[in-house]
Amino acid sequence: MKKRQSMKVISVLLALSMFMVTGCGDQSGESSQGSSQQIENSQGETNVDDSSQQTVDADEGGNGEEITLRVSWWGPEGRHEATLAAMDYYMEQHPGIKLVGEYGDWNGHYDKIVTQLASGTAPDIIQVNDRWYYDFTIGMDAVIDMNTLTDYVDLSAFDQSFLENYCSYDGKLLGLPLGVTGVCFLYNKDFFAEHNIPEDTVWTWDNLLEIGERVHQENPDHYLYVCEAPEMWVLQKCYVKQRIGTQMISEDYTLNITPELFAEALAYGKEMVDRGVTEPFETASLYTDVSNENPKWINGEEGLQQKYITNFSRYQSLDLNYGVCTSPVFDGMLDTGVTVSTGNLFGINSKCEHVKEAAEFINWFVTAPEAIRILKECRSTQATEAGRKLLADEGLSDPLVTEAVNVALENASNIVDNGISQTAEFEKLWQDYIEKVIYGKMTPEDAGQGLYDDMLAVLEDLKALEE
Repeated sequence: MKKRQSMKVISVLLALSMFMVTGCGDQSGESSQGSSQQIENSQGETNVDDSSQQTVDADEGGNGEEITLRVSWWGPEGRHEATLAAMDYYMEQHPGIKLVGEYGDWNGHYDKIVTQLASGTAPDIIQVNDRWYYDFTIGMDAVIDMNTLTDYVDLSAFDQSFLENYCSYDGKLLGLPLGVTGVCFLYNKDFFAEHNIPEDTVWTWDNLLEIGERVHQENPDHYLYVCEAPEMWVLQKCYVKQRIGTQMISEDYTLNITPELFAEALAYGKEMVDRGVTEPFETASLYTDVSNENPKWINGEEGLQQKYITNFSRYQSLDLNYGVCTSPVFDGMLDTGVTVSTGNLFGINSKCEHVKEAAEFINWFVTAPEAIRILKECRSTQATEAGRKLLADEGLSDPLVTEAVNVALENASNIVDNGISQTAEFEKLWQDYIEKVIYGKMTPEDAGQGLYDDMLAVLEDLKALEE
């Protein structure tokens, strides 16, 4: 991503929002499920799927050789099943191609991919998160610029401004988008009803604390909110962005968050825990990034989470009655702070030996009607207008996903996070300080100053690397 005017971003969001409202409308939906196959094991470790891959006669590969492409991604069970089913279909239509799936959960996936890239053992096709753009571009030449592969991929299928603003960094298109996603509140309607919380509540940073405290007083086993360090970080990012109204880190490596604002955000998170608004970290952290497995959420003892829409399928497998709404606001905010993005891309390893074949598969995966019917919304709503229209016309859109994307688009930030604001080191440091404050190891004031100082040191090192 690069510097841009807010109005340009707004025009992209309006175009997407108009289609979501008029095109998807009141369609019935299905969950994003593919073929039934064995997927990740009970420890959430990465699996390599060879069970469905087919062998071919030597003369079917065109040049007498079968081409093997390793495909890597993370996500919930529904995404694994749908992706594997799409790969199976593609191999049936292209007998000279063998696709090997390497997949697992989000936890640890970034570290694994970076290690593989450094050792030269990374997959040919990599699911790239938008938080990795800076690291993949400045820190390493990780993936091929898709702008150079127009003989094999149809970039005209996508909104060009969307590709530029949400899928690129420093002019390099890091992959083709796998969806349009965003962040919103996912809530349990029955929990709200039990505690007399109107579903049309306009959430503010104040009433989130007030209502959450009341809920816990009414029933000590209940918590309005549930999160751990990574999701508290997403919430605090929203808090901070509403107050600064600009990039968290400028392109010239200037940190635009003061120690005092860091301390304020960290103190808010501590207050959520201390007032019983959110479940204690000691237990919530047992389900980091998989809060759908938290017994309190499953049993309807928690009411609200801030989620990326790409993860909805995890929660829809539970027998709960869901609604969606936007994040908290405050009077005089400079920006909504609501994240909208592609979420994930499929990019090609810069060391891939079969670039043409990898590009052709990715192009099929994101544009072919057959692929769209299989994948549905396992990575949120489709990234192409044609894909969204197909799902709407055929009644394959998920109403909850459609509503959630609309909520995110209607409240979207005018600021698309630049690459440097999403560097992995910034995320890790912030989450570390969240835990130090929550567990009482540091005051919010000391942690705010510490996070500020540590980020200045990181930015100095990153700036030196680019010079």
